[in-house]
Amino acid sequence: KGITAGALVRLIGAAVLVAIVLPWLHVILLGAVLVAYVCSVQGYAIKDGQLLVLHPGWASRYRLADLAEVRIDSLAIKSSIRLFGSGGLFGFIGIFRNSLLGRFQSWVNDSSRAVMLRFGDKTIVVSPDDPEAFERTVKASLK
Repeated sequence: KGITAGALVRLIGAAVLVAIVLPWLHVILLGAVLVAYVCSVQGYAIKDGQLLVLHPGWASRYRLADLAEVRIDSLAIKSSIRLFGSGGLFGFIGIFRNSLLGRFQSWVNDSSRAVMLRFGDKTIVVSPDDPEAFERTVKASLK
């Protein structure tokens, strides 16, 4: 019976795709790992009235004067939908959404140590080594 024309077209298409993508696959994968690393969280600091989320070579900044709420929330990442970002490689980094927090920016390495911070209409979740000490430090910096 032989091969049908449709099957032949699909087979040729797959062969062309493999020929184009395969030589670049290692570049694409390396690029994805590099982007995930550059966005990874290296720590947190409070300086000049700002919360700094430290990344390799740069920092995300949040004005503490705009802080409306801070609380430890180990369930913040649970049942979240990742809208954009990484859900495991170097942490939970990116934009997420869930029914409790709505849309939020996640800078989390360990979801069991999550702390939620609400800055007006912007919510972020971080995961410091000591959530209780972090919460106290943030609240003390507001006084």
